[in-house]
Amino acid sequence: AWVVRGAGDPLPWIEKYGKRIVAVHVKDIAKPGEGVDEDGWSDVGHGTIDWAGLIKALRAKSAAKYYVMEQDNPNDIERFARRSIAAARTY
Repeated sequence: AWVVRGAGDPLPWIEKYGKRIVAVHVKDIAKPGEGVDEDGWSDVGHGTIDWAGLIKALRAKSAAKYYVMEQDNPNDIERFARRSIAAARTY
């Protein structure tokens, strides 16, 4: 999400540095008008980041073993964890 927030595309990073990637910082950006009370962040899989596509690329091009999900300001941490883990299990 930080690459996207910086107006970048994560796929070229995965292509270029994939063999060096062992851990992934998993965040999602809220859709326009959502997540206002959570500083513009979203539960993983419920925002604007194509995590299904990114996970597919990471599995194909990287050595990633660890995926650390984070949300800077969830108003319900249990909801964030439950929904994010459920979404990640579908990838």
